[in-house]
Amino acid sequence: METLLAPDLAGAIFCFVTSAREIVSLGTERMKSSTAVVDAHLGYESMIQGISGAYDSIRLANSLNFDSRKHARLHDEALTRICEECHSLHDIFKDIVTELQVEGSTEKKEVLCATPKFVWRFGGHHGLEELDKRLLELELQIDEHIPSYIRSQKESTEKWVQELAEKSRRLNINRSKELQQLVVDTNNAFRDLSISPTASEHSEGNDNIVDRRRRPRSGTFGPGKSASDIIIAFSIIAKQARKYAAECHIVQSLASTRRKDRYQDDTVKGTSPASERPRYPSSISSPSLDHFNEWLENGTGIFWILGTTGTGKSTFMTQLSATTDTKDALLRWGGNLPVISASFGSEDPRTTTQYSIDDLFRSIFLYIIRQCPSLIAASSLKEWSYLGEARGRQFGDVAFRHEDLALALESLCRVHEFNAKFCFFIDGLDEHGGYNKGVGSLFKRLCSLPFIKMCVTGRPKDTIGDPPTNEPTQCILLPDLMDGYICHYIDKKLAENSWIEQQEPATYWRKDVFEYLRKESAGSFVWIDLAFSRALSDMKALDDMCDLLTKLKQLPINLQDLLLHILNDVQEEDRDQQARILLLASQAREPLSVLAFSFLGEESPDAVLARAAVPMGQPELDSRCEASKRQVLERSGCLVDVIPSSGTRSGELVVFSHSSVRDYIRSTEARQILTQRLKTPFDLQRELCNILLAQIKFHKVGPMWEEGGQIHELVLQFLHEAKVYELASSDVLGVHINELEAIVHQRKGQTFWWWQKRSIEKGESTSTFLELLIRYQLVGYLRWRFKNFPQLVPRVLEMANLLESALIPPAGTQINPELVRTFLDHGADPDYPTDHGHHLDAKPTPWRLFLLHLIQSTQRNDSTQLGPSQDRFLAIEHLINAGADLETPLCPATTNGSGSIAAKLSVEEVIRIVSSPEDASYLCRLVEQRRKQQNVSLSGWLGWR
Repeated sequence: METLLAPDLAGAIFCFVTSAREIVSLGTERMKSSTAVVDAHLGYESMIQGISGAYDSIRLANSLNFDSRKHARLHDEALTRICEECHSLHDIFKDIVTELQVEGSTEKKEVLCATPKFVWRFGGHHGLEELDKRLLELELQIDEHIPSYIRSQKESTEKWVQELAEKSRRLNINRSKELQQLVVDTNNAFRDLSISPTASEHSEGNDNIVDRRRRPRSGTFGPGKSASDIIIAFSIIAKQARKYAAECHIVQSLASTRRKDRYQDDTVKGTSPASERPRYPSSISSPSLDHFNEWLENGTGIFWILGTTGTGKSTFMTQLSATTDTKDALLRWGGNLPVISASFGSEDPRTTTQYSIDDLFRSIFLYIIRQCPSLIAASSLKEWSYLGEARGRQFGDVAFRHEDLALALESLCRVHEFNAKFCFFIDGLDEHGGYNKGVGSLFKRLCSLPFIKMCVTGRPKDTIGDPPTNEPTQCILLPDLMDGYICHYIDKKLAENSWIEQQEPATYWRKDVFEYLRKESAGSFVWIDLAFSRALSDMKALDDMCDLLTKLKQLPINLQDLLLHILNDVQEEDRDQQARILLLASQAREPLSVLAFSFLGEESPDAVLARAAVPMGQPELDSRCEASKRQVLERSGCLVDVIPSSGTRSGELVVFSHSSVRDYIRSTEARQILTQRLKTPFDLQRELCNILLAQIKFHKVGPMWEEGGQIHELVLQFLHEAKVYELASSDVLGVHINELEAIVHQRKGQTFWWWQKRSIEKGESTSTFLELLIRYQLVGYLRWRFKNFPQLVPRVLEMANLLESALIPPAGTQINPELVRTFLDHGADPDYPTDHGHHLDAKPTPWRLFLLHLIQSTQRNDSTQLGPSQDRFLAIEHLINAGADLETPLCPATTNGSGSIAAKLSVEEVIRIVSSPEDASYLCRLVEQRRKQQNVSLSGWLGWR
């Protein structure tokens, strides 16, 4: 946003002068009035917003403009004088307007602008003339310096607007026409600005104010254009650009924090398990689907597809949403409007990530505002007013809480005009984390709009506990519908199996096997996969189809019992290895590669640490992966599959064959069985961290080390698991994390900016490895590090930066008071200037930036950034006890330009704003005690002197 500061600052100054002239004209009108009465009162809020709001924007834009520069240009001093004059005039006008406010008849404050006191407070006729003269002089200074200031930003502004248009296109925001027009308007404005010299270049420097006032202003910048016209044009451009930039920032924030779409064309094949599920034809038509096709073309609301676990809901939804019939029907439903369709699932089959309702809210809201960005303003997002309406406001992290997203979607229910229609296919709505009846009610209200409808899969009504729909024709029960597909699926499995191909093709037993699988599966594809694979794995060379049927009949027909049977059907000598593989696969947050499991056979738990950090050669990698893959598949039976990788073998992932299998292995019953089979002590979480570190340590330098690459993801996964270990065991993986830091320094160098994005987004200094540890809040490790390696304790400036990072965590995370205390206990100075925050404060110390952050979060009512009140209270208490500056006041900027908090605030006032009454009372007493102690110490020192 820094490129927009030139027109932002110009527009703010112009608005300030305009508002001030309006107030002066009220007094002048009263002096000229024969009745000495002005007809209308002026609303207090509108007057203060015009004066203080514009002034706050001037102050913010000016501080951003100059504090970030090392070398000022010639006209910077003139701009500073203009801003200082605005500051002086602001104090005069605000004091007078505030003194003359009264309660109006509509319970709103008004200003007594029709009374003699109004003119008298301005100093009578002479005072009004003096103010008018100062404002005229200010206008002339604006004419002289602001256009040249804007002109100096021509290249960077035009480039920034072009990049904004490209960014909007890259984010798929439907703003191409508006941004093309913005580019044209910007080019035209700079063309008018550069037609002829500015007024300051015409002036010889010795004109008096009257001469300059008489000089014609309209012919300076083009046909009929004055300096005011130019400033207004650029101010409008800045306002529009700020709006579009805020839209891009909100869309980008949503896109970066939401989960990936499940059903993408480039991932469907890669996520299918080894025992491939049936692929439905591109055009589905059956009597059971007639009313679904009718709903697609003409229906509204929610269409439910119900079925029990393993009955093919996800597979059916995948194919149903992609058929040509579905797409054609939706096009007919859209009419003259474009139709946007998207599919979501309750989990990512490539990972063990279980998606939440918040993830679903983010995705749905993102699809809507990408196509209809104007709806962001109608969605009740408080971030919109903060980012889009405050001049000079820099864009920081945006966190979207559940309440924010729900309110945004609820607000869309009241919108009557969309420029597109939306159809969302949601798999397993009731299985999303955080699902409740309120979510279903919200979706029903959202789908009551003629522009939005949803097709949803879920469990039967009695399992959900909430009737999915009042329309019986808007519901399908999968076991009844899928009988034909079950038959097709079984027949395909029998036809494609290599062992069965060797049998007689038309035997009586083959038909019996087919009928047994169809009947006993009860529509469950998962049961068919597991039972068929289990029975085939036990077949001998001389067995036939009769033996296969016999083995199938020996298997339980209940899915849960079948899983237990498979878990127990393993040789005694293999049970320890099976337990380790399944426990690790179920413990990891993300799927592990086959290479990771190759380190399970190391001689000692710390063998990874003892081995030199030398990258493995390709032959060793291939050998390890091949042996590990064979061992995993043999020991785990048909419970897991290996997803092939388009790259090297080390990229192949071990995943569970179905989510129901994964859920069973994570159950208490299965974990107890597996734990009892371990022959030697096995610290599951520590072993998980070991094998993650091994993959990082022994991988060669290459593309996988770049941002978003495999190693980058492994580093983040390792630190997450290290945090889990620290919380669960009250121990730290200090040596492991130190080893990780050494490896990263060796492979990436001292600066690795992709660890922590918060500083980069602010345009500030790069981050260090310790800031990454702050992100994961590894408090135990940091204490261990500072205690055992005092030579590694950062110096005073870096400690101040780290303390500021701990006090102001990235969006979506909350402050950890123990982390703050750790840095304070090891020498961090809360009053030492940091490298960050010069746009917020003249002396950006961790303490002052933290207080400003709390004020801004309070103004935005952002409880996510404020965090729990107890944590906020403890952090402030730690800082006060550590000797934070209690005397220097703060001057926070407002979020909406209302001027409600434009004055300087003491520490006690800030505490009362951001804390509960009880906490504020205690903290203010603590501040007073610390002041007394400091005074006593100062008196003692002066006495000694």
